[in-house]
Amino acid sequence: IAQVMDDRKSATFNSHCFEAFKFISNTLIKTFTVDRGKEFAGYNEIEKRLNIDVYFADPYASWQRGTNENTNGLLREFYPKRFDFSTITQNELDVVVNIINNRPRKCLGYKTPAEVFAAT
Repeated sequence: IAQVMDDRKSATFNSHCFEAFKFISNTLIKTFTVDRGKEFAGYNEIEKRLNIDVYFADPYASWQRGTNENTNGLLREFYPKRFDFSTITQNELDVVVNIINNRPRKCLGYKTPAEVFAAT
Protein backbone atom coordinates (compact mmCIF):
# COMPACT_ATOMS: atom_id res chain seq x y z
CA ILE A 1 0.00 0.00 0.00
CA ALA A 2 1.54 3.27 -1.08
CA GLN A 3 0.53 6.39 0.73
CA VAL A 4 1.11 10.04 0.05
CA MET A 5 2.97 11.52 3.03
CA ASP A 6 2.13 14.97 4.36
CA ASP A 7 5.75 15.71 5.27
CA ARG A 8 9.18 14.08 5.48
CA LYS A 9 9.34 13.76 9.26
CA SER A 10 10.53 10.43 10.63
CA ALA A 11 7.39 10.02 12.76
CA THR A 12 5.24 10.45 9.65
CA PHE A 13 7.31 7.95 7.69
CA ASN A 14 7.21 5.41 10.51
CA SER A 15 3.45 5.76 10.81
CA HIS A 16 3.01 5.14 7.09
CA CYS A 17 5.50 2.26 7.23
CA PHE A 18 3.63 0.49 10.02
CA GLU A 19 0.32 1.05 8.24
CA ALA A 20 1.71 -0.41 5.00
CA PHE A 21 3.15 -3.48 6.73
CA LYS A 22 0.31 -4.20 9.15
CA PHE A 23 -1.24 -6.91 6.97
CA ILE A 24 2.09 -8.51 6.03
CA SER A 25 3.43 -11.33 8.17
CA ASN A 26 6.67 -10.52 9.97
CA THR A 27 8.07 -13.73 8.49
CA LEU A 28 7.94 -12.11 5.04
CA ILE A 29 9.84 -8.96 6.01
CA LYS A 30 13.56 -9.65 6.43
CA THR A 31 15.35 -6.33 5.99
CA PHE A 32 14.66 -2.75 4.99
CA THR A 33 17.23 -0.72 3.04
CA VAL A 34 16.82 3.04 2.91
CA ASP A 35 18.78 6.05 1.76
CA ARG A 36 20.06 8.73 4.10
CA GLY A 37 17.00 10.97 4.12
CA LYS A 38 15.87 12.61 7.35
CA GLU A 39 12.59 10.67 7.20
CA PHE A 40 14.54 7.53 8.17
CA ALA A 41 15.97 8.97 11.39
CA GLY A 42 13.51 6.89 13.43
CA TYR A 43 14.77 3.61 12.02
CA ASN A 44 15.29 2.15 15.52
CA GLU A 45 11.52 2.08 16.05
CA ILE A 46 11.06 0.26 12.73
CA GLU A 47 13.67 -2.33 13.70
CA LYS A 48 12.04 -2.94 17.08
CA ARG A 49 8.38 -3.03 16.02
CA LEU A 50 8.91 -5.10 12.87
CA ASN A 51 11.81 -7.17 14.27
CA ILE A 52 13.96 -6.52 11.19
CA ASP A 53 17.30 -4.93 10.40
CA VAL A 54 17.32 -1.54 8.69
CA TYR A 55 20.30 -0.84 6.43
CA PHE A 56 21.41 2.50 5.02
CA ALA A 57 22.65 2.53 1.44
CA ASP A 58 25.91 4.34 0.79
CA PRO A 59 25.59 7.79 -0.77
CA TYR A 60 25.37 7.66 -4.59
CA ALA A 61 25.07 3.85 -4.51
CA SER A 62 21.65 3.37 -6.05
CA TRP A 63 22.49 -0.25 -6.96
CA GLN A 64 22.30 -1.05 -3.24
CA ARG A 65 18.56 -0.37 -3.47
CA GLY A 66 17.90 -1.92 -6.88
CA THR A 67 14.24 -2.82 -6.46
CA ASN A 68 13.50 0.63 -5.09
CA GLU A 69 15.28 2.37 -7.96
CA ASN A 70 13.52 0.16 -10.52
CA THR A 71 10.15 0.90 -8.91
CA ASN A 72 10.94 4.63 -8.94
CA GLY A 73 11.57 4.31 -12.68
CA LEU A 74 8.20 2.62 -13.14
CA LEU A 75 6.51 5.38 -11.12
CA ARG A 76 8.19 7.99 -13.35
CA GLU A 77 6.18 6.57 -16.26
CA PHE A 78 3.16 8.06 -14.52
CA TYR A 79 4.65 10.94 -12.51
CA PRO A 80 7.65 12.95 -13.75
CA LYS A 81 10.41 14.13 -11.43
CA ARG A 82 9.41 17.01 -9.19
CA PHE A 83 5.75 16.00 -9.51
CA ASP A 84 3.66 17.43 -6.70
CA PHE A 85 2.06 14.35 -5.14
CA SER A 86 -0.19 16.56 -3.05
CA THR A 87 -2.20 17.10 -6.24
CA ILE A 88 -3.40 13.49 -6.49
CA THR A 89 -5.78 11.46 -4.38
CA GLN A 90 -4.99 8.26 -2.53
CA ASN A 91 -7.31 6.47 -4.97
CA GLU A 92 -5.32 7.74 -7.97
CA LEU A 93 -2.08 6.54 -6.38
CA ASP A 94 -3.66 3.16 -5.58
CA VAL A 95 -4.58 2.70 -9.26
CA VAL A 96 -0.98 3.33 -10.36
CA VAL A 97 0.44 1.02 -7.67
CA ASN A 98 -2.00 -1.69 -8.77
CA ILE A 99 -0.84 -1.33 -12.38
CA ILE A 100 2.82 -1.57 -11.34
CA ASN A 101 2.23 -4.55 -9.04
CA ASN A 102 0.49 -6.41 -11.85
CA ARG A 103 3.24 -5.86 -14.41
CA PRO A 104 5.32 -9.00 -15.13
CA ARG A 105 9.01 -8.83 -14.17
CA LYS A 106 11.88 -10.71 -15.72
CA CYS A 107 13.55 -11.13 -12.30
CA LEU A 108 10.39 -12.93 -11.09
CA GLY A 109 10.28 -15.36 -14.00
CA TYR A 110 7.78 -13.10 -15.76
CA LYS A 111 5.35 -13.36 -12.89
CA THR A 112 3.92 -10.20 -11.39
CA PRO A 113 4.86 -8.99 -7.90
CA ALA A 114 1.21 -9.50 -6.94
CA GLU A 115 1.35 -13.15 -8.06
CA VAL A 116 4.57 -13.81 -6.17
CA PHE A 117 3.30 -12.12 -3.04
CA ALA A 118 0.00 -14.01 -3.15
CA ALA A 119 1.91 -17.30 -3.38
CA THR A 120 3.79 -16.67 -0.10
